[in-house]
Amino acid sequence: MYRFRILVISIFLTITTVKMTSAQESLYPVYVNDISGIENETVDILIELANEQLVAFDVQLRLMDNTIAPQQWITLVAWDDEIRLDAKSSLSYTLQVSPILYPHATPPTCCVSNPFAIMQPFENSDDSHLSITSLLVGLALYQSGNHQDAIELLNMSKQSGNDFYLNQPSGLLNFVDFYIANSFIMLEDYESASEYLEPIVENGMTSAPYVINLAWLYIQLNETEIAIELVEDMNLENEDVLTSARNNSLIRLRVIDELSHRAQLYALALDYDSGIVDIDEAISIAEENETSNETLAELYTIRGEIIFLIYEWDRVEDNFDMAIELNPDYDRAYFQRGVLFYTMARREDALADFQTYLNIQPNGIYAEEAQSYIESIEIELEALSG
Repeated sequence: MYRFRILVISIFLTITTVKMTSAQESLYPVYVNDISGIENETVDILIELANEQLVAFDVQLRLMDNTIAPQQWITLVAWDDEIRLDAKSSLSYTLQVSPILYPHATPPTCCVSNPFAIMQPFENSDDSHLSITSLLVGLALYQSGNHQDAIELLNMSKQSGNDFYLNQPSGLLNFVDFYIANSFIMLEDYESASEYLEPIVENGMTSAPYVINLAWLYIQLNETEIAIELVEDMNLENEDVLTSARNNSLIRLRVIDELSHRAQLYALALDYDSGIVDIDEAISIAEENETSNETLAELYTIRGEIIFLIYEWDRVEDNFDMAIELNPDYDRAYFQRGVLFYTMARREDALADFQTYLNIQPNGIYAEEAQSYIESIEIELEALSG
């Protein structure tokens, strides 16, 4: 077991206003939260090196306090023997493309001998300095929406740091390629994205973010049969897997998440029956183990979305109603129920749901569609009353 140096640094993306000089005002802030409580040379080194590159992209790492609640972040964790980088998001740009996609991957371990002198094992190598910094900068650019620049920096990290990557676990290259692929997805270059994910999965990486995102890409590229084969290999219907999910909370959350993602992929591939089977199983596991109302609301919404595709509107409404009852602030359920009501010509009900969605999530992934529906409904109501 690793001995902690009690060093956890989270690099947060937010639009919170902070006091800054006029020269800094145009820079997109990526806040650095150092909660170690000790002086940390590693943090200073990384911030200085990264900012030398980020200034060219109008992005800057800045120290922050703990009062800021971010929606996107990069986490840097250092122990005695290793350093981990992780880019996570509760509202990622990737989700603007499809809620099915995973915006972040499970971080690998990047080993160094001393977290307080991160460059020390490679102190005679300019390439390794550039590799670590480019990796951090690339993740920051990915999180700030600079996708083309993120691709270039992350590739630079790989190309300039062969010696560095040879000394790391193989998962680090997969980790980097995942974010390159997601950046290509954001640029709607699905062929290039699949070229980065295919070798990872073919070499045995079966982690859900890689498999789900590649399957989604195959569907976009009209290779649906390959996508279905890929998700079927996830083996989520295995009794041992399902039993473990019911008995182990960590496995349970993972299996519920993967079942719900696979269900949506089945629906996207027009295999509605398989999608409903998966989401039913996810809900069953969640309800048996008193999973949070927030998770259950999401699952009921997904089931409603899938059943919507087979035109069973009463069942659809029941699922959306249950989602909202479980979590009255769940924006996605209001939007989807609004679409249902509009389809059923219940214009006033639809209008109320779309307005509620925008009140909860004015900049959400469905915001433009919700506003468009509102405008159409108002025109239709005026015409009907006139």
